[in-house]
Amino acid sequence: MKKKKIIKLFEKSLNKTVIKISDRSNGIDQIVKIIETKNNIYVMKFPEDKVLIFREIFACEKLNGIIPVPKIIFRSEDFLIQEYITGESLDKINLSINDFKKVYFQIGVYLKKIHQIKSKGFGFLDLKGVAKYTSIREATDQLLEDGFRYLLEKNILANEEIKKVKLYFKLNDFYLNNNDSVLLHFDYTDSHIKVKNGKVKGIIDFGDLSSGPNSYDLGRSYIQYYGTEKFIYFMEGYGDFDLKEIEFYASVILINKIIKHHYKKRIKSLLFKLKLFKKIIDY
Repeated sequence: MKKKKIIKLFEKSLNKTVIKISDRSNGIDQIVKIIETKNNIYVMKFPEDKVLIFREIFACEKLNGIIPVPKIIFRSEDFLIQEYITGESLDKINLSINDFKKVYFQIGVYLKKIHQIKSKGFGFLDLKGVAKYTSIREATDQLLEDGFRYLLEKNILANEEIKKVKLYFKLNDFYLNNNDSVLLHFDYTDSHIKVKNGKVKGIIDFGDLSSGPNSYDLGRSYIQYYGTEKFIYFMEGYGDFDLKEIEFYASVILINKIIKHHYKKRIKSLLFKLKLFKKIIDY
């Protein structure tokens, strides 16, 4: 979308004059612009899919006053305008030892607050705020079946390794009986956490908002923070948890990530994910 058109849409929507506009589009799912006016800064998003707008609005309105999330300033079918939260992304900031502990503890607390909101269904939220699957087992069965086949056909794992993988999932199959459905950020990464002066100022980007067991979200954090002190402080902030269940859902996520990294030939990421996956499976 051309810059002039974006400026025109913004000024028509808020009746404010644009002084500066810059691009913050990090992925292919949406165009993200930072809009500066005389007195304020805004975020303007143009998602590829309208459901991304819905999820963003749904999450920000549900979580407003519970955790720091952007306020929705203007919405339409094709774009939305949000409050701009100042600070740097957690993945780009250097923290003191004391601030490091406090920040990771705090984001654990905030994820727990997200998970305290009951949801409906399992999987990504649709335009009605409901996920399409009736159980977590239904949501993952086909993913696992296709994943096992891909890992074997592409020689990512040998026959004996696949047998070990299937045994692991058979022994831990009971975790798929967990039909607690809570709100999941499902992309709770350091790049989506804004920090300023050693404090968490905002949790952003809810385009992958989902429903399911809390350990599904925690599995993603386990992968992100594996082998670092971040996970220790993060889980201290989160509170009670079942590490074996988190590892189980991490392994489900890892199968999907391994396939994607293999397909896109991201060798470094592939090798890391594969190593972690094998470690979990060896239990």
